[in-house]
Amino acid sequence: MSIRTRLLFIVISAFLLIGIVGAVSLNHLQKLSEQSAIADATHSAESLSALITYEAYKAGGLNFLGKLENPLSRVNQDVLQNMIDHVYDRGHRNLKVVDKSSRIIADSGHSKIGSLVDTLPDHAISQLLKDGQPRSFVEYSPVSQEEIRQIVVPVYGNGQQIIGATIFEYTSLYKETENLLRKSLWAVGLATLIALSLALISGILVANRLTNALRDLRRSALMIAAGKNTKHIAPASCREIQDLVRVFNRMTRKLTQGNADLKYEVSERTKAEAALIIINGELEQRVNQRTSELLVINDQMKGELEERARIEARLELLAQFDGLTGLPNRNLFQDRLAKSVLHARCHDCMSALMFIDLDRFKEINDSLGHAAGDIVLKEVGKRLLSVVRTVDTVARLSGDEFTVILDLVQYANDAAVVAEKILATLSRPINVDGREIFVTASIGIAVFPVGDGTHDDFLRYADIALYQAKANGRNTYHVFSTELSEGLTRRMEISEQLRRAVERNEFSLHYQPIVSVSTRKITGVEALLRWSNHLIGEVPPEEFIPIAEEIGIIEKIGEWVLATACNESKLWRESGHDPILLSVNLSPKQFRNLELAEIIASIMKNAGFDPEWLEIEITESALMDRSEGTLHKLEAQGVKIAIDDFGTGYSSLSYLKRFPVHRLKIDQSFIQDITTDPDDAAIVSAMVALAKSLRLAVTAEGVETTEQLGYLQSIQCDDFQGYYYSKSLTAEDLQSMLSKQVMNQNTAFLVA
Repeated sequence: MSIRTRLLFIVISAFLLIGIVGAVSLNHLQKLSEQSAIADATHSAESLSALITYEAYKAGGLNFLGKLENPLSRVNQDVLQNMIDHVYDRGHRNLKVVDKSSRIIADSGHSKIGSLVDTLPDHAISQLLKDGQPRSFVEYSPVSQEEIRQIVVPVYGNGQQIIGATIFEYTSLYKETENLLRKSLWAVGLATLIALSLALISGILVANRLTNALRDLRRSALMIAAGKNTKHIAPASCREIQDLVRVFNRMTRKLTQGNADLKYEVSERTKAEAALIIINGELEQRVNQRTSELLVINDQMKGELEERARIEARLELLAQFDGLTGLPNRNLFQDRLAKSVLHARCHDCMSALMFIDLDRFKEINDSLGHAAGDIVLKEVGKRLLSVVRTVDTVARLSGDEFTVILDLVQYANDAAVVAEKILATLSRPINVDGREIFVTASIGIAVFPVGDGTHDDFLRYADIALYQAKANGRNTYHVFSTELSEGLTRRMEISEQLRRAVERNEFSLHYQPIVSVSTRKITGVEALLRWSNHLIGEVPPEEFIPIAEEIGIIEKIGEWVLATACNESKLWRESGHDPILLSVNLSPKQFRNLELAEIIASIMKNAGFDPEWLEIEITESALMDRSEGTLHKLEAQGVKIAIDDFGTGYSSLSYLKRFPVHRLKIDQSFIQDITTDPDDAAIVSAMVALAKSLRLAVTAEGVETTEQLGYLQSIQCDDFQGYYYSKSLTAEDLQSMLSKQVMNQNTAFLVA
């Protein structure tokens, strides 16, 4: 900040300070004027009150006046009015004298005598009569709205008793005092302002003389700093500035001479450096040219070496690691498994092998695409690595098949613990493009050594355990055992032989008669599948049918059963027997085929079978498997629908309402104890009643005793089947039974 600016700032601050002091003084002046006027008015009012007290004494004595209700009424009114007029004539100040009841008994204006005071607040005189303290008030004229300043002073009687009050207006006195003090303040302020103005002018003149010389010095210093020559500075009038200018001029001369010498030296050195630069440039150009040639050759060799190393690394990686997940592939897995088995043999410890298959991974690829499937496989690989140790191996063999090798296993159960961790980590959803995908896995575990098994047996045992895990419902693990090997060997043999059973004509049908409870006549038959293999022998349906469903040939077998049953039933009718209901079981998996109704219609047409006499038996679980449309198509063809094993599955009355069901078949588990177990009897009775109320036929399965049949007859069950009447029969035996039934009917008719 420059000197001139600072001086100006000081002067402005002084003016502001004067303004603030003046404002404070004016406020103080107003208060001082008011206090002075109040003091003068109070003195005058008190003097007048003293005179009034004296006149009251003269009028009748204070002791006598104190006994009167209004002592001032005894004072001579003329004398009292003359005193007020005298004060008014001297200062033109309005005066009033009032008694204790605020009634005016004397007035300088002579106009309100006898009336009540109306220029003061209502409480003013009442408070004065109580405490005797003079009070000042400011009121405003109702006409001109000007201030009216008044003071109320008490008039004392006997024993300092207040007998009235004097009201004194001091407005003019206040204004005179205020004007006098204001004129004095303005005079002082004007003198101060003039003094400050003179000081400001003098300061500016002095500052100009100082700053001009300093400005020249500053300009010259800047020119020197910029490398320019500066002229000689003229001396200033101030002695101190003159000394400064003299020293600065001496310094400038020395700098100018030094600059000239330096320029000459720099010029000579610049010439030498220029010659050296030319020589260096030529040398550097030759070096750079040779260097660039070497760099090109070096880059070519480096690129070739890097490309060769990259190809070799890639080939090695592809030879040992999976390209998608980065996990060891089948080759590296085989190598590490051999090392793990060798290590277990040499150090007398155990090694565990896990085969892991993702459940229904094909559905992810089919529905979301292979890109989504690749994301899932990568995430599964990461999660498998997160639950094993660094010494263990996680590999991907192919597709959705993973393996885990656990080295240095201390206890056989350790592998099961790791399997549980794997199932737990895979249960968390996998995010694929904002969609959550849930993946489960089946895990087969084999622990080495197992008996005298070899390296290849180790692999086969893990595969067998995986197969069993899938058979157990998936999303689980299974540990290999010798018992499992034996059972699985039979299962695999059944699976292998079952695939060619239809071509080899190894299947046959037996028929279980369905008999009327009331008439004991055969009203229908249920077709039951039987299988006899030349290697395995007789295989019960409960063993081979689940395997047929698992390996995907149940539809083929189901179509064979239906076609064979229709053809054999047609032969019975052609032999002269009355048509009876043919009941055929279908697998729930067959109902996943949306063309099932068309397939059944084609089979009946080829066999010449009337749909009216065909009844399809399905389980309650099949009702839940998107079968509603197929069932309605079958009903439209005339085929009847029966729910088999009613009460053992997902029983729901809503299914009976929604689906075109004609018959309920009560499972034999409820029939066995109906004569001894009240609960079973109640359940069967309720089922029959439910069917009757829904107008459905009822068949009881597994009837073996007369007592069971008697109970069913008592609750009006329609039909039954079981060993009580007949075991399942071949087509020939059934035809003989039907013939006997016809003969018995004819005999009964002839006898009748």
